[in-house]
Amino acid sequence: MGSDSRDGLSEGDVRDLRAGGGGGRRTDSVILLHTGAHGTSMVSLPRDSWVTVPGRLAPLTGKTKRPEGDKLNAAFAYGGPELLVHTVEKNTGLRIDHYAEIGFAGFVNIVDAIGGVRICLKRDIKDKKSGADLRKGSQTLDGRQALAFVRQWHQEREGDLGRSKNQQKFLSTLAHQAVLRRS
Repeated sequence: MGSDSRDGLSEGDVRDLRAGGGGGRRTDSVILLHTGAHGTSMVSLPRDSWVTVPGRLAPLTGKTKRPEGDKLNAAFAYGGPELLVHTVEKNTGLRIDHYAEIGFAGFVNIVDAIGGVRICLKRDIKDKKSGADLRKGSQTLDGRQALAFVRQWHQEREGDLGRSKNQQKFLSTLAHQAVLRRS
């Protein structure tokens, strides 16, 4: 799970990464990763998917809340990783064996640690909110540029679903490059 956590970022980093605003904890992306005998697959779960959030204890009132419809993103905000995983399991019928989370600083650090990620863009991308300012064609994105790329969605024709496609493309390339680098 990619969160919008700003932990580990200085005020200057927050400004430079255009990561301002947004208090609290929210999902920025949720991706199921399956590894098995027949290969590996990743499935994005859009954060705005309408799901049934299982019953839970409301921390402010101490009362038990009944299951209710809400966005997938809300499950994480209400109950952190545990409720997010429980929500995904209840809504998909899948069993989740492991959970991993990365915030903005961790994402930037991983990309920079492998020397950037080489990606080919089909069009120019300019997005003020994320800070993305990328040109069409092949290029190597550093951590800051990569974070802007995977966060941007305002000019995507498919909105947040278009962003999910960009994230999948990016993560696939990142994983491939990391494996090659280990060899």
